[in-house]
Amino acid sequence: MIRTETFAAWRNEWEWTAVAVRAYGGKVGPYSIEAPATEDELQAVEAHLGLRLPTAFREVLSVFAKRTDLAWRIRQANDLAPIPAISDGNIGWDIDELLACDVARRSYADIYPEDATTWDHKLAFLYLPNGDLLALALDRPGVPVVYLDHEGGDFHGRVLGPDFPAFITQWSAVGGCGPESWVLERVTGADGIDLDTVDAVSWREWRATFARLNSRGHR
Repeated sequence: MIRTETFAAWRNEWEWTAVAVRAYGGKVGPYSIEAPATEDELQAVEAHLGLRLPTAFREVLSVFAKRTDLAWRIRQANDLAPIPAISDGNIGWDIDELLACDVARRSYADIYPEDATTWDHKLAFLYLPNGDLLALALDRPGVPVVYLDHEGGDFHGRVLGPDFPAFITQWSAVGGCGPESWVLERVTGADGIDLDTVDAVSWREWRATFARLNSRGHR
């Protein structure tokens, strides 16, 4: 069972990110956390997918939210600091998009039959603007989160986290950056999102600085 403190921590990280981006002069939106999924909604999507959702992912949908979205971007330097190395983010999931994500995954699997072991037995939960996918590896212990590159780049199949909640926790700590590969690779180590990478440390320091500035401005 996922601790309620975990969900609260995700909200705090997302709010902290939104506050810092706005304080810097960047754009935030959309930003939403919707109600949890009902059992009927869960069973309906499972029937369409032909599988039972992984336990932890199912719990997130049924207890925390069936749909979330936090998008942000920075395009112009602030007078107080240059644009941070990581300047985009879009973290979220949507129960109503799982089927479309699976259709995309299956189509890529058909295009690349020689790479079937990477594409098969995955549950894609996020379709990226560049056509790539974030997915749960149903065929691996713990059901880790992996990156699926539709062009088969170097980041294809890379593990981003040991399971869905752990991945969201770490990803939230770097603002849900990316999520394209050329951004995620800057904050990813051997076992997934790594908060000790140079860019992760730098971005978290940037966020803390501008979130504090915003707090002072509202006193």
